[in-house]
Amino acid sequence: MSELSADYGVSDATIFRWIKQDRIDHGEVPGTTSAENIELAAAKKRIRELEHELDLVREAAKIFDEQEKVHPKGSSR
Repeated sequence: MSELSADYGVSDATIFRWIKQDRIDHGEVPGTTSAENIELAAAKKRIRELEHELDLVREAAKIFDEQEKVHPKGSSR
């Protein structure tokens, strides 16, 4: 591993993690595959975006709730 880490300019721990992830990806050991990690990251990003959009909608709703109610001219209600 030391030779590989020197060749690639990374630490031994990085090489170890790459090997471990490769074994997970090939089903040799249990764990979350690289594809699943990518999918989870995309889902978490989308959740953050949706939560931000929801916050904006809630803020807009507060603004509209605070405004004076305008009744149409000639309304009988």
